[in-house]
Amino acid sequence: MLDLSSSDTLLAELINSSSLTIFSFTSRGSIFQVYLGELAMSPALLQEVKQRLQQTVTQVTEVIETEGEVGCRATKRLRRLTELSAFPEKEPAAGASQYRAFLLLRALQTVARGYEMQRSLRSTRDSTDNPVGASVCGLRSLTVSLLKQFLGPNTANINNCQGSCAFPLVNPTHHAMLLNSYIENGNVEERTPCCVPTAYDPLDVMSLDPGGTSISLQPNMLAKECGCR
Repeated sequence: MLDLSSSDTLLAELINSSSLTIFSFTSRGSIFQVYLGELAMSPALLQEVKQRLQQTVTQVTEVIETEGEVGCRATKRLRRLTELSAFPEKEPAAGASQYRAFLLLRALQTVARGYEMQRSLRSTRDSTDNPVGASVCGLRSLTVSLLKQFLGPNTANINNCQGSCAFPLVNPTHHAMLLNSYIENGNVEERTPCCVPTAYDPLDVMSLDPGGTSISLQPNMLAKECGCR
């Protein structure tokens, strides 16, 4: 649970986590009646959160300002969220402002990470944008809807692996290499090696309900690397 008893160690691990975060509300009909949490950060951690939040707001703002009219609306909303999550000049030992700032930081870190992943995938596509390389097994962007499972964000980029597993195989196992050799020798009745995820990133799920705020780390959610299997 995320509350006044949460240790600085736990909170520091969360703000330093590279995993994406999605937010889940137990009851969609009572979104504005959920538990309003409070945190009690140490002065050192509080200063760290302030700096991280300022840096992340700047980073996200620079990206969304390039999106034209949509970016303009998003910038206004981000500015309002930042105002609602701002620390008072004399922050009490514990308070809702710390809680709101922490949630905003985790949300914006997820947005920033999403942009970074998109740029990385675009760079990968550009480097393999040729008749030969375009079909090789590799990581591709795949955005899925979360509306049936969670409140926000509406979508998540979970990635997927696509492409052929012809020689030379991408990140193969010994089994895949022997299987490919067997098929190339004319044994076409066997299945060919498949391009599949071989490594994953976790996903943080932050659940907010009248009883409190809980955080769980769900493993193997986002495809990270691909290989022929």
